[in-house]
Amino acid sequence: MFKGEVVNVSLEHFISSAVGQSLMMLIMMVLASQTALVSIAIEKEEETLETLLTLPVKRVTVLWGSSSARLSLPP
Repeated sequence: MFKGEVVNVSLEHFISSAVGQSLMMLIMMVLASQTALVSIAIEKEEETLETLLTLPVKRVTVLWGSSSARLSLPP
């Protein structure tokens, strides 16, 4: 259905769309995981991870802050 109307779509087209969307989601999850892991590894290497973990904030907040800072700065 598309906008309330039944649309005839070939099985090949439907499967290729489903596989393409699944593949894009997988790639996005891998990239997000890689960014998080690199962010934590850099914090540990710079010996700032221990200090960050002693602060009264959630660990997810530390991860998001560190990841967003790494993504916003040029390499």
